[in-house]
Amino acid sequence: GAALGYAAATVDVAYFERFYRALDVGPNPAMGVYMLDGSVLVRQPLKPEDVGANLAANPIYGHLATAPYGTYRGRSGYDGTTRVVSYRSDETRRLLVWVGIGADEALGQWRARALRTAALAVAGLAAMAVLLTLLAREFAGQRCARGQLEAVNRRLARSNADLEQFAYIASHDLKEPLRSIGSYVQLLQKRYQGRLDADADAFIGYAVDGVRRMQAIIAELLAYSRVGIGDLTLAPVQSGAAVSAALGNLKVAIAEAQATVSVERPLPMVIGDQVLLISLFQNLIGNGIKYRRPDIRAAITVGCQDRGTEWAFYVADNGIGIEPEYHRQVFEVFKRLHPSDRYPGTGVGLAICQRVVERHGGRIWVESTPGKGATLWFTLAKQP
Repeated sequence: GAALGYAAATVDVAYFERFYRALDVGPNPAMGVYMLDGSVLVRQPLKPEDVGANLAANPIYGHLATAPYGTYRGRSGYDGTTRVVSYRSDETRRLLVWVGIGADEALGQWRARALRTAALAVAGLAAMAVLLTLLAREFAGQRCARGQLEAVNRRLARSNADLEQFAYIASHDLKEPLRSIGSYVQLLQKRYQGRLDADADAFIGYAVDGVRRMQAIIAELLAYSRVGIGDLTLAPVQSGAAVSAALGNLKVAIAEAQATVSVERPLPMVIGDQVLLISLFQNLIGNGIKYRRPDIRAAITVGCQDRGTEWAFYVADNGIGIEPEYHRQVFEVFKRLHPSDRYPGTGVGLAICQRVVERHGGRIWVESTPGKGATLWFTLAKQP
């Protein structure tokens, strides 16, 4: 009966707001994470008085009483906006995650149907982002004895495994409804573009672009979650062969950019998962190609240094570089430093690289001079 310690979970409101703004899913969106008893953890849009408020009288709890998840349309008592709302509860963590999108009738019934399905996709992604933050901080400030701390670590490992599986399953299951949305929107664009007014054409274009971005995000999220699922297949890997395989996968991109890639041989034999190491080199070299300067031909160098107990690999380029204040942030999931119309992508590539390196027991970091290029470093132990 005696208390053995305390556990605290915090919600990073700023991260949640950035995620909310990056979704770009339509007019008047809203989303939130509540406790099942009605307490507000976080929501967007957010007022200071919202955090800790109790909204058990909200209509969403009436729907929750009949089903643990679902979709309905209603008028918000918060801001008076009519939205299509999708929600899902998590009894284990006592959480309710919801997302709502404004019911825009300008394009008729096809848009309402597409938005209901898209809301499910956004709800899944929002839930994953919030749960990642909660679980990463869940055991901060623990003041337990050694025996209790070991039990906490085992529980955290199980939670992380469950979350990895949830991210993989959710991303995989979201692909089919998103493909259906894309097909209907493209059909609408093909049949009616130019036959409606200019606003309608613009709305259709926004919908098509939004579906494409969401498909790219889901594909990257699947790749990110796969890196953390299952055991590593450790074996001797010739790192030079892994680089050659990565260059083969990037052959078209290298040719289109007219880039040069040089490898300072010999590269060492390492112990690792060959598939993941190829993916690691491919992402790092691909970044050097993507973020090249327009006034100079891209030149990328791959090499390695012997640092005693570990190998330090590097991929250096002569591209646009990275400002010092972003050297840590570039490894965050969905972190983008440039608009997508200039440099396409989802902001997941370097997060995948960090996960691959950390699963091999190494470190990854960046050294850069803005306007002159960047060097991505990572280490692999000689003896795993």
